[in-house]
Amino acid sequence: MTGIFLVTFATVNACRRYWEAMNAAMPDSPFHSFLGSCPIQRDEKRITVSMRNPHTPGRDISTFLGRLCTVVREPSHILNGNGFWTGKWSVTVRLYREPASEDGLQHLPPTFSLGNSFGLIYYPDMPHNCRKCGGKGHSMKTCKEDACRVCRVTGHSSKDCPKKKTCNLCGQADHLYKDCPQREKSW
Repeated sequence: MTGIFLVTFATVNACRRYWEAMNAAMPDSPFHSFLGSCPIQRDEKRITVSMRNPHTPGRDISTFLGRLCTVVREPSHILNGNGFWTGKWSVTVRLYREPASEDGLQHLPPTFSLGNSFGLIYYPDMPHNCRKCGGKGHSMKTCKEDACRVCRVTGHSSKDCPKKKTCNLCGQADHLYKDCPQREKSW
């Protein structure tokens, strides 16, 4: 058989079994020549980034994300129905693989900061983790962890962080965001 086929599965488990069989197909198998994209193992995501400071440059958002994933398409403004910018950015990224995670992907943190500007990241199928400590099973409002926003480690607060002189744009320890050579200058 030749052509393009749209296959829909009744359950996620049936889809997962199909893709496992496709990946394990031997060279003499008819499945070996099939091409397709797996909807349950997609590593490319269109994410939304919302920054508290609307003047944060898109290039800085891209630089930060580049430390955690591959940026496929640079940030672009999300416009409302009237063509006005909503203050949010749309970025297409490819998440890194992490075999130990439930879905095989290394997900992005839900919160981050660039200098003193707080940012939120969200996308479809993003795990619902605590925005403070990154743990599962609770929210930021009920979090009892002492979690650091600088180094993303639990056990101490941001004000007591031994890495408090670390740039949160490029990750280097010798300067802060305001002095980062990778930062886009807006003047």
